[in-house]
Amino acid sequence: MPAGKAILFPVITAECSSVEKNGTTEAELRACAANYINHATALHASVDGTPIDLGPAGSRFRFQSPFFRICFVPDNPIYPDGGKGRSVSDGVWVLLRPLPPGQHEINFAGTISIPEATPPVNFQISVNYHVTVADQSSDYEEPEIPAYWRW
Repeated sequence: MPAGKAILFPVITAECSSVEKNGTTEAELRACAANYINHATALHASVDGTPIDLGPAGSRFRFQSPFFRICFVPDNPIYPDGGKGRSVSDGVWVLLRPLPPGQHEINFAGTISIPEATPPVNFQISVNYHVTVADQSSDYEEPEIPAYWRW
């Protein structure tokens, strides 16, 4: 990646939508997403082996999204029936300052366990990013972004 770029990554996130029948109002969807993250444990993030202080239960980096529109296409792995509705996301996100040129390793992990839920929830994530930051003087060229990803 080019030098001078910040890196945003999710330690752990949850999303609740009207499509998935998690609620119909903004308040219900916010409460649903918050409930998942309220049960998050074993949160960890580090850069090059140095831990990031996420705060109690990730509180230093916890954010909830605005109320947004969502569209699930039919036959998708999350909600196979598809559909359009409204949604809210809640989670722990870290925005790193630009890293110096060279090789870096970013690790993050977390667990959400709600055994009393129907069905029971037991979600674990553990991710390792291996990042190479180019020297400012390198000939790095940004890849072309496909039209469907441009805003």
